[in-house]
Amino acid sequence: MNNTKRNVGYLMVAILIIGLVLMLPVNVQETYDATERCIEKEPYTAIETYYVKEPYTAYVPLSYTVLDHIHFDLIHRDFYTRDNIPHDWISGCDVSVIVKNMDNVGGNLWVTLYVTTSTGSYECTTDSVFLKGGDRHEFLCTFQGDYNSSTYEVHRTTKEVIEYRDVPKERTVTKYRDMIKERMVLKTKIVQKPIYELIYSFLS
Repeated sequence: MNNTKRNVGYLMVAILIIGLVLMLPVNVQETYDATERCIEKEPYTAIETYYVKEPYTAYVPLSYTVLDHIHFDLIHRDFYTRDNIPHDWISGCDVSVIVKNMDNVGGNLWVTLYVTTSTGSYECTTDSVFLKGGDRHEFLCTFQGDYNSSTYEVHRTTKEVIEYRDVPKERTVTKYRDMIKERMVLKTKIVQKPIYELIYSFLS
């Protein structure tokens, strides 16, 4: 009788110990579905502007330099009217501009002189002269009266040159842009479960 009670006591202790052990939590790796955002490169078509060098014919004035701008007083120079009737002997002056063609091609050059003398203000445009590259010429006009001041303006023909300009063109190109998208992925996490639950899921 005592042995029976003792055995029953042992059995109950064993059951209690096993129950406590089955209730103990353990770490378990568990999988689950999750939505994940990602950035993908998406192609698209775009119109792109680019530039090409295009030649064209331009007309530019000849290059020149003024070597000198001088005047000479002329005392007692005889001037005549258009009907060839001589006037009194009066003073006058010669005004000139020496121009050199600095270009690599020839062309016509001429000068307009604006002169102020003791008798008034005058304007004189010379005949045009063809000057080869590197040649020079003195353009001269004679004016009535004593010289006071003068300015000038040099005129010249143009030459043809080939120049280039940027011309816009268009073309279709493929470019890429970042797009945010969603996708389902399988992830894992660590959870704690009692031992009895693991045994149950294993046996079922």
